[in-house]
Amino acid sequence: MTNETWRHGILDLDNVTVNMYNSDNMGFYNMPVARYTYKYWIIGDDGVRREWRVLAGGFSGKANVNMYGRNNSVYLTTGMSYMKHWQNEGLIQSDGASNIVYSSFSYAPTLSKLISPTDPGYLHNTNMIKLSNIKLYGDENIGMYFGSRIKGNAAKVHMEGANELESVYGYNNKAAHIGLYQGEIDFSAKIGEKLTINNQAQQTAEGNLNNTGYTDKTVDGAVGIFSESGQRVGIVARGDVMEGVPPTVAEINAHSTDPAWDRWFLYKWNNTTQRLEVDKNNIGPGYGFPMGNDFFQKDPIHNLEVAKLDIRFGKYSKNGIMVLAKQGTVIDVGKNTSNYHITGVSSDITDGINGANTLEADASTGTIVAYAEGTWDQLKHRYGSEDARIAQNDADAVAINNGAARKALTDTKATTAAKLQGLGSEININPNVVLASKEGIAYMGDNQGIVNAMGTTEAVNYGSIIAYAKKIRDKLL
Repeated sequence: MTNETWRHGILDLDNVTVNMYNSDNMGFYNMPVARYTYKYWIIGDDGVRREWRVLAGGFSGKANVNMYGRNNSVYLTTGMSYMKHWQNEGLIQSDGASNIVYSSFSYAPTLSKLISPTDPGYLHNTNMIKLSNIKLYGDENIGMYFGSRIKGNAAKVHMEGANELESVYGYNNKAAHIGLYQGEIDFSAKIGEKLTINNQAQQTAEGNLNNTGYTDKTVDGAVGIFSESGQRVGIVARGDVMEGVPPTVAEINAHSTDPAWDRWFLYKWNNTTQRLEVDKNNIGPGYGFPMGNDFFQKDPIHNLEVAKLDIRFGKYSKNGIMVLAKQGTVIDVGKNTSNYHITGVSSDITDGINGANTLEADASTGTIVAYAEGTWDQLKHRYGSEDARIAQNDADAVAINNGAARKALTDTKATTAAKLQGLGSEININPNVVLASKEGIAYMGDNQGIVNAMGTTEAVNYGSIIAYAKKIRDKLL
C-alpha cells in the first residue's frame, strides 16, 4: 500500500492482516514528494486556503503483519517526506530473518517550525512514529532503521518531470534520500520472547541465518533502533539536503555569458529542435525555489531523538542490541524537543522481560543496551544538494583524513564535512537503565564511539559489564 507525500493521504486500516512470504516485500510505502511541488496550495472543505505542507498524512488504525520470509519491510519511506503519522494498534511479528519494521531513507523535517504558529492545524505539522506491539523471532531483525544516502537510483515521485528538472537546474535529487528524522518517536518491541510465531521449539528455516555462532534455538543479532545516516547537530538542511542559498539576480545577470551559470536561467522547450533551451532574459526556477527555501533554516538538524523507548529481550535472544549508532550518528534517548503528539519521555528503560525482576531463566544473553561505533564520514554519506557542494564536502573530508584540523561547529563559513568529519558516533542515554541480560553490556563504545549515561545504571544478572570501550579513544561517560 502506497501513500503519496504530495497528497498527504491518511490510510486508516480497520483490522487488516498482511502476510509476507519470500523476500524484498514492503507493506506500507511513503512515496516522496518532488521538491519543486511541495508548496502547492489547496482550498479545504472549510474554504481556507492552505499549502499541502500544513496537512498531515500517514498510516493509522490496526494492521496485523506477519513476516515469514527475509529482507522485508513493514514500513518504508524514501526521499523528501512531509508530515506522516505512523501508528499501528495491530500486532507486527517477524518469523523470518533480516526483516525491518520501519525503514527510512527520508528527510522528514518538523514543519511546525516552518510555518506560523497561528496557522490552522499548526500542531499537526510534526512527524510521529508510534509503534508498540512488535515481536521479533528471526535472526538479525531490526525494529527501526535510518539509512545513509540511498544507493542506486532515486525513488519515483508523482511528477517525474519535476525530478528531471532538478538535474537540469543543477540539483542532486538523491540528497534527501537519507534517514534524517526530525520528529517524535515512541517505540516498543519484544525480541526473542519465543522462537516462532507459533511457539515452535526451533526457528523456521527462513528465520535462522547460517552464521558462525548462530543456532536455530536462539534469536541472534537483533537490533531495536539502528541509525547510520550520520544525523547529528551540524548538518545544514538548506544546502546539504535541500537546495542552498542561490546567488543574487544581479550576480546571475552579470554572468549571463558564462555557460556555468545557465542553471539559474529559465529553460524552455523548443518544439522545433525538441530540446530544452536556455532563455537568458528570464530567471528560472533554479533560482526561485531555493529562494523560497529559507524556512528550512527554522528547523536546524538535531540529533535523532527517541522520546519513549521500551525494548525487551527474552530468554531466546542472544547478542541483541537495543540502540545502535554508526557512521557518526548521534542518538538522544529520552529526549523530545517538540513534545506535540508524543508527550513526555522515558525516565527508565530496561532490556529485561520483567525489568529488575527478570530471573536468570528468563533473561537474554549478551544484550547491549547502547552501542556506538565508528565515525562520521562524508565519503560514505555524500551530503550535498548539488554536485559542487558534494565535491567541496568530499575535499574537506579528505583533507581532515590527511591531518588537517577540524573546524568548530560554530564556524559558519566551514562546510559540513570540515566540521563533522571524523567525529565519533554517540548515544546519549538520559533514562535510568536496568541491565537484566546474562553476560550483557550496558554501554559499549567501539572505534571512537561515545556513550553518555546521564542516569543510574544497575545490572541484575551474572557476567554483566556496565561500560566497555573496545578501541582507542572510545568514550564511556
